[in-house]
Amino acid sequence: MLDIKFFGNNAFKPCELNGNYFLGYFYNFEGKLFRDEEAILYFLDLHNKNNIQEINKLSGIFTILIVEDSKLFVYSDITNFLPIFFIHINKKWKISDDWHYLLKEKGVFNINRQEEAGFLCSGFVSGNATLDNEIIKTKSGQVAIIENDKLYFKTIYSFLPQIFFPNKIDDLVGHGTNIFISAGKRLINYLNGRTAVVPLSGGFDSRLILSILKLNNYEDVICFTYGKKTREVEISKKVAEKLNYKWYFVDYEQITYDGFVQDEEFKDYAFKYANGYSMVYLQEYFALKYLQENNLIPKNSVFLPGHSGDFLGGSYVNRTVRITKHNSDIAKHIEQKYYFFKKKSKKEKRAIVKCLNNEFVNQKFVNLKIDKFYPYVEDWDVKEKLSKFIARSSYVFTYFGHEHIFYFWDKELVEFWKSMPYNFREGKFLYDKILSEKFFKPLGVYFEKAEIKASSFFVAYQQIKDFIRYFFPWKYVLKRMQSSDWINYYALTGEMEKELVKKGLKPLRKFKTFNAVICRWYVEKLKEF
Repeated sequence: MLDIKFFGNNAFKPCELNGNYFLGYFYNFEGKLFRDEEAILYFLDLHNKNNIQEINKLSGIFTILIVEDSKLFVYSDITNFLPIFFIHINKKWKISDDWHYLLKEKGVFNINRQEEAGFLCSGFVSGNATLDNEIIKTKSGQVAIIENDKLYFKTIYSFLPQIFFPNKIDDLVGHGTNIFISAGKRLINYLNGRTAVVPLSGGFDSRLILSILKLNNYEDVICFTYGKKTREVEISKKVAEKLNYKWYFVDYEQITYDGFVQDEEFKDYAFKYANGYSMVYLQEYFALKYLQENNLIPKNSVFLPGHSGDFLGGSYVNRTVRITKHNSDIAKHIEQKYYFFKKKSKKEKRAIVKCLNNEFVNQKFVNLKIDKFYPYVEDWDVKEKLSKFIARSSYVFTYFGHEHIFYFWDKELVEFWKSMPYNFREGKFLYDKILSEKFFKPLGVYFEKAEIKASSFFVAYQQIKDFIRYFFPWKYVLKRMQSSDWINYYALTGEMEKELVKKGLKPLRKFKTFNAVICRWYVEKLKEF
């Protein structure tokens, strides 16, 4: 039996048609937008034809539940932004988009000890697991199926190259430029005249989105930047002024954080955001709260986050995808590269590797090691960190009642970069070339001397610092962390630490990022259930 409880959220309301449920929106390559009943009917047609190829071409943010006799099928977008959770109780499958609802139905929280170590070191739970050992969830690139009272998952999408484009730089620049423009037209169509709000950093990703809007003569645009006053803030302001767009700066050093963890709105946000599998995201929460309270953002605004463009362009290729290990070492490689929030004990390392190996055991790895690169690492990244940690960060917009669109996860863009030879993605070579030459320089928003770039030397230097950091006194390390704390995380997470210390826990030490404090706070709050 199936017991389905769909709640939706402040931005997307669920739609039901003949026992099938839909949440979100999607659009095809032609830019046609589908919502609600129209989306259900369109998707049902693809499902009934088993047209996985066309399903994988859909862009957007969506989850659909299809009930077919005694079977259930759950599909979602590439980021699995709106996950579905399952628990089997009293010979019945309870299914919901709210993890905490299922936890209350279950009546007790049993922490998933096997996954706890990984969460505390990365900010997300791997595979189909959650922080409760009986509640499981959907995952990017899969369809979930319940048949004969059994739940299983089938992979229908991967970020693995099938073919590579030919190595002709001029052709790639031209083709890539056209695809950015094509994705931009679909973006404009989706906005449909609504106010576009762009979280603007000093980097290239959000700047490209602004450039796309300007090239399409889209004028109803608001930009905002937040944190401490840094060089990135100066660049952001300069870009907005040059393109003649309204720009706000939310100074995090002027915000009072005292006792915010006791605020009822924050607690509601924190638990809805984390949803049993992801770290509570603090960065933009206070910026959104400020913008909303000061009526600086229209109610029907759409947010356009720029994250993940650098990933597609290749910023992480040399740090994570470059590997000389064999297939059997992939779990250890990922543990070393992605699970770094705090210093790990040997026991924690073993637990993380075990969880990863359990995830890989049913995957059929083929010989897809390309020169010095290992694409399976990137495929894992898309379905795990990017889905559960990076893309999930946009839930802050959802919570405050605004839709958003992942411009860089337009499927045509994704497929272009997935098929790009690694020598053109190393150091974002082609990505930066296209953006700077075809978009920024013509619009006057490329600042040669002021651009923030991470050289190979800088990357190597950071790796050395990470290796030796724990050999220094903790007070010295913490002071160094504060010096580069542009988001004022020391003050934010300090409030979380105070709450835990009052409950008898010792302050956390030997961590690499303040995210470790946030992860511990959430786990400890769950244990109070």
